[in-house]
Amino acid sequence: MITAGSAELSEKPLPSLKKARGLLSFSRVFGGISALIFCAAVFAVFDGLQTLMRHEFNSIAVIPGEQTLVSGMLPGDAKSHEELVIHMDGDPGIRFTPLETYKGFWMGGHMWRSRLDVPADVAPGRAVITIEDILPEKDKDKTVFAGQQNPALVFAVNIFVDEDERRAADNSLLRRYTGFPAFGVAGVAVLLALGMGFASWRIFGRAEKALAENGVFFIHGIKQVENDGPGPVSEVGYRAAFAHTGKKFYRNEPVVLYDGKWQERGKGCLVEVTRIKAFALFPLDGVRPEYGWLVVRGASEEE
Repeated sequence: MITAGSAELSEKPLPSLKKARGLLSFSRVFGGISALIFCAAVFAVFDGLQTLMRHEFNSIAVIPGEQTLVSGMLPGDAKSHEELVIHMDGDPGIRFTPLETYKGFWMGGHMWRSRLDVPADVAPGRAVITIEDILPEKDKDKTVFAGQQNPALVFAVNIFVDEDERRAADNSLLRRYTGFPAFGVAGVAVLLALGMGFASWRIFGRAEKALAENGVFFIHGIKQVENDGPGPVSEVGYRAAFAHTGKKFYRNEPVVLYDGKWQERGKGCLVEVTRIKAFALFPLDGVRPEYGWLVVRGASEEE
């Protein structure tokens, strides 16, 4: 047997309108941060693309004491990296050591990989490494370099004094000022933006439910109607759609229009209720509703 006291304890307290508005503000803050981070990601992508377009072909930027790997297509007459003929112009201390032959991932052709060593006592400047590969004379209809050295196997090595000088000469704005690669920044930014967006969505869902308990609903669709609609009643005005979240509404029920700053902007009434949505009509000579504005039942007052 359930007593009156136990029935009262079983009822859920009505969510505070103040708390619901606070959740809504938090969701908008997280949404704004997500949008800003997405903008940063877009900038990073553009920065990475312009860096690729401006990057000097086969250019390698190094500093003294550094070691890096270099790879390229195997020359037509070579069977392995051991048969590479290497010419080098620049500081004699620079070492270029072929390491292995492997099959390319994209095109499937045979490639070589070598190690480039720049000793710590090498002076800043420029060196050129050429892997001998004379293109066949008969390929004049395929390339302007027929009978000449294959430009894809000529590497320019730019030696900078230190990391600061190398970064200052980088075409990427992000790498120049932060030291981080543009596409790496873009990837991290997208993940952060998605996380912020997810948090905004979850908090907004809580805010929407709490506001609905207080008779406040978000406008998700707007349409201007100036002709007779179906049924005996004609509709002239702004038709605003909102999710009623399971709340019971009645046709011709009065509602109030509020903007995003919680200021009253007009009055209207319910004209249609479906399984998921409800539609309110506001006067054509009044203020046009906007997405994200609020439909409030009656003259709801803030708690």
